[in-house]
Amino acid sequence: MDNPFVIPEGFHPSHENPVVLPEDQARLLFFVNALLGVASPMDGPAAHQLMRECLDASFTSTEDLVEWLSVRIPVQKPSRRAVDRCIESTDRLLERGAWAAEYKGVPPFDACRPSCPRCMFGFGPPSKDQPRLGVFNSRKSRLVSPDEPWISALRFSLPLLRALRLMFVSSTGTLTCDLVAAYARKMQAPLLLVQPFPLEELAGITDSAEILQNPDFCSVFTCFTRAMRCSKRSRMSCRDRLMASLTDIHWILEIRSRGSLVDILSTQQESSPRVQWILEPCHGRDSARGNQLLLNRFPRSTTLIPYRSIIHNNPRSAFSGRPSFSILECSAGRDEFLYHYTRSCPGAWPGQEHDEYLLSLLNGDPLSAHTALDTLARIIREGRIRGSHRLVRGVQPVVSWTSVSPVFLSSIRQWNRPLMRWTFEPYGIAVSRKLLRKQGAMPSIYIKDALLARIPAGDRFRFQRHESPGCRWKQEKEWRLRGDFLLGDISEGEGFVFVPNSEEAEGLCRRVITALPVLAISANRK
Repeated sequence: MDNPFVIPEGFHPSHENPVVLPEDQARLLFFVNALLGVASPMDGPAAHQLMRECLDASFTSTEDLVEWLSVRIPVQKPSRRAVDRCIESTDRLLERGAWAAEYKGVPPFDACRPSCPRCMFGFGPPSKDQPRLGVFNSRKSRLVSPDEPWISALRFSLPLLRALRLMFVSSTGTLTCDLVAAYARKMQAPLLLVQPFPLEELAGITDSAEILQNPDFCSVFTCFTRAMRCSKRSRMSCRDRLMASLTDIHWILEIRSRGSLVDILSTQQESSPRVQWILEPCHGRDSARGNQLLLNRFPRSTTLIPYRSIIHNNPRSAFSGRPSFSILECSAGRDEFLYHYTRSCPGAWPGQEHDEYLLSLLNGDPLSAHTALDTLARIIREGRIRGSHRLVRGVQPVVSWTSVSPVFLSSIRQWNRPLMRWTFEPYGIAVSRKLLRKQGAMPSIYIKDALLARIPAGDRFRFQRHESPGCRWKQEKEWRLRGDFLLGDISEGEGFVFVPNSEEAEGLCRRVITALPVLAISANRK
């Protein structure tokens, strides 16, 4: 298949690099930043302007600089001990290989922050000669399917883009950026990370150590420090406009027409146009209306990439089972069973490395969507329900059960607004109450927080706070079992798997092989 990504004839890198400062000036900025941190955090633009003024001034001693700052910032003059700590933190940054840079001309800006950023900080080689590419995509849900059109486009485009010997420019904290960075790390492709995190945090995280060990493959930039007061929203916006400025080519997947990203990319094209490869908008998808807007506004610098020009047959793991299931009758809701309900798991599975999860999405792993059905399939494949202490008082991992049958799930199911999900989903495993009792399962104890001390230490794993009317959980009729539960302990007639409808039952049976009966709550297809 021909590569649809073609670099225009006569192309030259046009990204705007800040100029790296000599070590003495970098030391000055790091020291000023440390002093600002001792005082009080400043708005980002004001802090950047102050740092720029420091570079223009001439200081003959540390005392001169401290005196100058105490005049510029109406706060108490720092003690000698505080100044010494600032010097030590400056030395640590330089020892770690941190550098500072400044924009000589006009920095990438928006109407609200025209003076910011004036300075950049980072680790790893600050500049390379090769062209840079950034992938731009409007923010997505944390729970995504590997079959989403934009993920399929990203999956098949990344190897084609790598063949062009480009440097990937990405970030951390949003799914698209995480996917690009994970791919670049796996392939050891040149990578520049523009991070919305403070310099001091980057100096202490594992990734920065990896950067220092592999400088040929990775660099990290940031314009933010702990001495600056910037909201998360403004930091993410600054990150996006820096990525637009620091790249030569924009690969645009799905951009909303009324989001901040379409404004950032439009501003970049108006001031200093980049090559823009824009994915053909899928019919009827509101999430990609910004794609067409950019194509219409900037026809000379944009190229439409047809969806079918990069997508081919998706390599998937073969489904191993065969569709065989029954319909769950109301009689199956008798007291002889307890039920473990599964729920979706946005992000990595417990114990799974984040990059492993990201690469599973890029590889099209059938279970990488991490839906409640995927969670159930994973339990069946592993042969165990893993205990967790995340929602339990103490550190004892438990498996939660309920005596409420899926036939009557609506009696306890509620929408959790803060988490944006249902408290229960109609997927799970039913196990004989007698078997679970034998293994140590016991009902939860619903009492007030103040009475926790009255419960014997060995039973505190059963505690569930109940303080009516604001905190009520008795209707869930929960049971708890310490540790993991092994599916191999279930004998014939002692358990079954349940899903909401026949279509989901067929899908599960094709994904996994299980000795347990698979029952659909409803005979309907959906």
